Amino acid sequence: MICPRWLATPTQTCRSGRHPGLLAGGDETPPGPSQIFEVGSPDIVTYGDIIREYARQRGLRRWLISVPVLTPYLSSLWLGLVTPASAEVGRHLIEGLRNPTVIRDQSALDVFAIRPMGIREAVRKALEEDRPYRS
Repeated sequence: MICPRWLATPTQTCRSGRHPGLLAGGDETPPGPSQIFEVGSPDIVTYGDIIREYARQRGLRRWLISVPVLTPYLSSLWLGLVTPASAEVGRHLIEGLRNPTVIRDQSALDVFAIRPMGIREAVRKALEEDRPYRS
């Protein structure tokens, strides 16, 4: 696969196993002023790592070749061709992928009982849920 540089952006995915459990857990927050809670997997991975883990679990072989010229705009045009998402929506989503999304404040672990799962388990669960739709 020819890939943009942002496939090397670090991220912590979020999958708790009970949707929308995390949002419903809002009533667990302590009284007081508004707070921001950062939530994510215990695993810090890149978007490329996520693609490789998906491929590994599906028994696929994927080579990711990073190229510096694949801009968010060009990526969004490709996304518009191969998915039902419009290029405009895709461009805004893709532009966000350039920014690392790594947790800096672990206070959510003190407030919420929900624990997001690691990347391997999250991909496995997603594939299990998708199974009825695949042929």
